[in-house]
Amino acid sequence: MNTEGAGSAAEGHLAAKGADAGGAVARGGARWSPGSRLLEVDADRPDGACSAQVPLQNSTAEGSFGLHRMRYHAPALIEFDVRGAISDEDARGITGFIVEHTRMFPDVLFLVDVAGLDAVSLGARKLAAASAQQVAYRVMAFHGATFQARLLVTLTVGAMRLLSGTRTEVRFFKTAVEARKWLGERHCALYPATTGAA
Repeated sequence: MNTEGAGSAAEGHLAAKGADAGGAVARGGARWSPGSRLLEVDADRPDGACSAQVPLQNSTAEGSFGLHRMRYHAPALIEFDVRGAISDEDARGITGFIVEHTRMFPDVLFLVDVAGLDAVSLGARKLAAASAQQVAYRVMAFHGATFQARLLVTLTVGAMRLLSGTRTEVRFFKTAVEARKWLGERHCALYPATTGAA
């Protein structure tokens, strides 16, 4: 797993956003540095609204767990490509990666390709649910889900919500383009300071 430089990058983003000693990051003020934006600003729009595009070219850290690949994009986006079944061992690596890189953020967004998902072990579902007590799974956009994959995701996210007591927004899309667009819109709503508005 390649996570070189992830710690210093995360610390830099926290410092730029004025995080407190507990790692909390305030929203609403203009404390997000331009270099840490998840979205681009559309300068042609008079309201300064986000263009609802999620640039995914440069990841801060990457990890592979079994056949599955994850990318962390600072400050609070996880991109996850699921390929095949998720075993207990896979889930330990996956949840560890997520917790390591996002536990300090108040709202974490996920873009998940589940076209290849065919099974999730009971242990993996339990690990995912337990991780929700450390990570703010706020917005999750899934694309490419079969009926079986959608059922597995729904069961897993349901357990996460139950254990954490948080509201996780979940949507399913046919394509990655649609999923990214919605994820971008939700980021604009959650982090208005990144829209360029005063």
